[in-house]
Amino acid sequence: MSADAREPGRDMQQSAFTDILADIEGVCPGFLAAVFYDREGEAIDYHSYLDPYATRLLAAHLVVVVHSAVRKFETLQMGHIDYMEIYGSCRDSISVAMGDELFLSVIVESGNLNQAVHRRIRQVIERLRREVNG
Repeated sequence: MSADAREPGRDMQQSAFTDILADIEGVCPGFLAAVFYDREGEAIDYHSYLDPYATRLLAAHLVVVVHSAVRKFETLQMGHIDYMEIYGSCRDSISVAMGDELFLSVIVESGNLNQAVHRRIRQVIERLRREVNG
């Protein structure tokens, strides 16, 4: 199925964050999902071509991974983690601790993370922060 023919899945009402998250897709070949979530792993909003339930579950799993890494680094006095990249055989992801106990994760098909994606994620984070702070 071509990227133009597919439609993002939703199981929740769109919010002011939906279009902001969708903006990542424009520079990201192999884009699968962008999820904005809280410290409990509860999805605040997302833009995803994955099943909506799987997208929400992904946020819940990634927040556990991020919190675990943050605690380990702090315990070992290795610094503070704000940005985590995970590379897998099928999918890669970037998870960012945005502050105020909010997180953004972007999931792509393996091998599609590049500097344009990183730049766009930084821009999206600023837009999300502005929207949150009103």
